[in-house]
Amino acid sequence: MLTDMNRRLDGTDCNLLSIVIIARNEARRIGKCIESALAAASRFPETEVMLVDSASTDGTPEIAGKFAITIVQLKPEWPLTPGAGRYLGTLASHSEYILFVDGDTWIYPEFLPDALDFLEKHPTVAGVGGTREEFYVDEQGELTGEIHRRYRVREATEVPGLGGDALYRHSALNEAGTFNPYLAWNEEAELALRLRKAGYTLWRLPIAMTKHYSFPRGTYRETIRRFHVGFYPRAGRTLRATYNNGLAGRFIREFLMNYVVTGTYLFAGLLSAFSAIFDRRWLKAWLACSGAIFVTYAIRKSSARSAFANLLARVMIVYGLVTGFFQGRQDPDQYPRDAIILQRQGNGAGTHAAVAAGTAAIEGKEAS
Repeated sequence: MLTDMNRRLDGTDCNLLSIVIIARNEARRIGKCIESALAAASRFPETEVMLVDSASTDGTPEIAGKFAITIVQLKPEWPLTPGAGRYLGTLASHSEYILFVDGDTWIYPEFLPDALDFLEKHPTVAGVGGTREEFYVDEQGELTGEIHRRYRVREATEVPGLGGDALYRHSALNEAGTFNPYLAWNEEAELALRLRKAGYTLWRLPIAMTKHYSFPRGTYRETIRRFHVGFYPRAGRTLRATYNNGLAGRFIREFLMNYVVTGTYLFAGLLSAFSAIFDRRWLKAWLACSGAIFVTYAIRKSSARSAFANLLARVMIVYGLVTGFFQGRQDPDQYPRDAIILQRQGNGAGTHAAVAAGTAAIEGKEAS
């Protein structure tokens, strides 16, 4: 088991573990999240618990300030993404391992001992995850009663990527360049490709990791909401980031094939529509095939409305992949790093490393 709680990373004294919580306007659940993080951290002395807040306006930092944790806040004029929270969380952390969780999650305390032990025994593993329970909520934040268990495995399994909640080896993040701060869609997959390119692997363990509260996926209402907030072009920005890293082919093959099939089918429909000027047979065939696909999907979903909503969401991702890809390149190294430190955790050694100190550690690693 893990007994040495004071390790060294790049020649600097550091703790074993940091728990980085990323949040934006999570006043309803941030207190429970922090409580679960502190409970999970209690098994490991000198653990740093940190909230990276994306300029919340609902009182999230004030609620978090009631707890003895570090609070780092991004400035409202910056691009605010989940990737940015994890990026600056990496820079500000001073530990050998970092557990990233969203601010609307609850951590199962039994996850960390097994996950840390797995990483200790397997030095080429960059990160591990467990089972994530999704509790769906309505627009008022009330539970709908619908629960989905994601990422379930029967035994420790190597996987191509991890979700938003995962435990990472800090040195592996340093080597691969950590999260891209400009990404807000599949940013974990983009990081996973870079980690694997560097020679690391990622694993999923058959243990409960977190509870997560979220809106139901693939609903008509959620699809429209995401369109209005400009969510879908984020998919294209992630594709562009993998293209810039020379990893777009692997990203498409491993994570985007469903959308490639959808896009190809839509393009075929567009061609058949143009060809209808001369011959309507191709358009009729495409429409008939589309009807058959919709009926089959509706049977699987047990609802025509649900089938339409899911297909619409997939079409919108295809739209976002195309439009977002051409929005220009964004260099992660140009993302601002002068975050506001609202509060520092305790006075223990290594529990309140500033962002600048973490930045220097990563820049030193990149320079070597």
